[in-house]
Order: sequence, then structure tokens, then C-alpha cells
Amino acid sequence: MKTTKFAYSLAEILVTLTIIGVIASMTIPSLQADANRRAYAAGCKKAYTTLANAVNLAEQENGPLRKWNWNDPDEIIDNVKNNLNLLEYCGEDKSRKCFQNYTYTEYGTGVQGSWIANNARYLKLPDGTQIVFYTCTGSKKGPCGIDSYGQLPTDKVYASFFVDVNGDKNPNKFGEDVFLFNLIKDKGTVPAGTGDYEDCYKGRGLTCTAVALKYGDLDYKKHLDAEKDTGTTGNKE
Repeated sequence: MKTTKFAYSLAEILVTLTIIGVIASMTIPSLQADANRRAYAAGCKKAYTTLANAVNLAEQENGPLRKWNWNDPDEIIDNVKNNLNLLEYCGEDKSRKCFQNYTYTEYGTGVQGSWIANNARYLKLPDGTQIVFYTCTGSKKGPCGIDSYGQLPTDKVYASFFVDVNGDKNPNKFGEDVFLFNLIKDKGTVPAGTGDYEDCYKGRGLTCTAVALKYGDLDYKKHLDAEKDTGTTGNKE
């Protein structure tokens, strides 16, 4: 009895492989982007824990925040960095040991800016996380940008930590891989947006830090739209 065997032709195999390649090219970037966002959100939480612990220890060693010398950025950051596991402390980073890329992008506006400022100090953690530390030195707007940080009206911002959780890698963008934490009188380390994050993904993106910590992801529009439906938009107190 003759047995008939069936097999795929080379042309059929090539067509199948082409289809698989097209599907992969459409889905893999999306999966990678989702994975990156999850990593950024986890990095935000880790950064908050790391900074809050360091500041708490610094207060135990040097007294409450309100008694620190806020006109001296070096003295302030010395108090904190002694309680951080640093890979590198670069001070004003004029030799670019900590930062090779000094630019950032705002989340909703797309405006680009630079980290360079006279009262900025630069740090790098062993996992590549980069930190820019600013003191407010009594300014109402100044480098701390109090008006756009979404803190409570009664909060006094002494200084700020901008944390880039994946270092020099892109996108270097507020609300994605860059998050803002403020030092607040009698509260310690507080994520930007704790008082009001309503403009999170529409504005500069600084207040998205509170949303990322609250929900554990970066799907800001979904969460703010849901809050609008329940009348709790913006975390206002």
C-alpha cells in the first residue's frame, strides 16, 4: 500500500516566518515599553524608600530639618549622603562623572531643560540611579519650583531630589524615569503631588511621582480619569 506524505513547501515556510516576524515586530516593542514602565514605577518606589530612610537617619544624627543650614547645599547633602550607599558623589559634577547627559524633558509639555544650576549637587547610586539635589535657599519659586510641585499649601519645601531611576538612558523624562521628592518641614521626604496631582500627565509631570507611588504604575490618565468619575481627582486634601 502506497503512503502519501505531505510537507510544507519552502514558499509556505517563508510566508509563515514572514507573518511571525511582522507580528513580533508589532508586539515586542509594546511589551518592552510595558516592561520599562513597570521597572520605572518600581524604581520610583525604591528611590522613595531609599531617600526617606536616609533623611530619617540624617535627622536622628543632625536634628530636625528645620534646624539645618539651608543656605549651604554642601552641608545639607553631606547630612543625607552619609546615609546613602553611593557609587559616586560628584558635588557640582563639573567633570561629568555622575551625569553624562544633563538634559531632561517635561512629561506633558515636551519642553526640554538642563539640570545645571549653581546650587545643584549630583550623586550616583550603585544601580545606576542618578540624583540631582537642589536647595531652595528661601526662594518662593526658584529652583525648587514650589508652585508646580503639587504640595499642600502649608508645606514648606526646603530642598528637592530629582531621581532618574535608569541613569543616562532615555527617555530622561519627568513622570517616566525621572521622579521628584521634596524635603518638607516636619514631614521629611515627600513625593511631589502629595497635595495635588491633577495636572500630572498634562503639565510638567513633576506631580506624577505621587500617582506612581499611589497606584504602583505609570498609567496616569487611567487613574486620573477614574478619580474624576468618583470626584477624588488630584489627591486634594
